[in-house]
Amino acid sequence: MGSIDVKYSTYERDLTREGQEVPFITTLASLSLSGAGTLVGSSAAKTALAAADTGLKGAKSAYDTSILAEKTVQFLQKQMRTNRNRIKTAIIDKLALGIDRYPLELAMMDVEEYAAAGTVTAGLIGIDEQTSQALTASERAKITEIAVYGPNEATAVIRDYLNKGGAEAQSKLQQWLRDHNQQVSTWLFLNGSQFGPLRQEFARELR
Repeated sequence: MGSIDVKYSTYERDLTREGQEVPFITTLASLSLSGAGTLVGSSAAKTALAAADTGLKGAKSAYDTSILAEKTVQFLQKQMRTNRNRIKTAIIDKLALGIDRYPLELAMMDVEEYAAAGTVTAGLIGIDEQTSQALTASERAKITEIAVYGPNEATAVIRDYLNKGGAEAQSKLQQWLRDHNQQVSTWLFLNGSQFGPLRQEFARELR
């Protein structure tokens, strides 16, 4: 694992340098040479200005692309570090087990997984999984109909419970909503007419 860490540090450093320096410098140099070639042998001011304008626009595009690439590399590096930390923690926890429960073969498999976790491919997969989970959660939480303001007698009971219970009561309410497959804000739950029956159920449990 120590050898893997050394190789990964070098790999990440090179990835950062390439993402920040090489693309922008290479593109800018190419544009400069192209612009110089256009200017050589021409005395027309119009041609000179057109070439300068093309160079500036190209440099701006190269800069924007470089910044995007740099941010992408940063996201990948964060995900790769997350992958490596997760697997390293699991390995260290397993070391407390006896050799009959954590034999060398399994340990080596985990070490190979640890090495693979520090690759761009693993970083992309991790980011994709996280965004997919976030999208699924947001789709569940999305309100598909306009909520009609309609508190009932249970609203006052629950609001009193929340005021007295503070953060702990808020946490218990949100957990109760999750247990009932509801991803809504406290305000909407207390005041939305469509949640009237659910509020009455929660109020009955409070009593």
